[in-house]
Amino acid sequence: MDDLYEYPQDYVGRKTYVSVRGHSRSVPKYKTYKGTDGRNYIHPDFGGDWSGYGNSSAFIMPDKAEYISPIDWKPVEGRAAHREHMKRHDVLEAGDVKFGSMSNIEKSPMPRVAPDTMRAIQELSSR
Repeated sequence: MDDLYEYPQDYVGRKTYVSVRGHSRSVPKYKTYKGTDGRNYIHPDFGGDWSGYGNSSAFIMPDKAEYISPIDWKPVEGRAAHREHMKRHDVLEAGDVKFGSMSNIEKSPMPRVAPDTMRAIQELSSR
């Protein structure tokens, strides 16, 4: 077996070394793996173990809290109801929009509001 701290003589490519806790010398990167705690560990193929994979269980995302919609003022309960509400009203969540992506959406002209505004002013002044 090759020395843990050196690349094989016939290795082709960039030789990158990383530090591994408990080792005084740097180790070739291809002989290591990144543990769940973010540290480098020796891969089992090169004499290490899987001790770096502590608790690797799935992350459970909690359900979305109930809120009152600013569009129709009705309560929306949970993530599925939120997705359905967004589809029903044809809106995008601002957190999902990447910078510059709104330029690709076809823009419709704004409706003219001047006639409605003038009519409302006349109704109010005639009271």
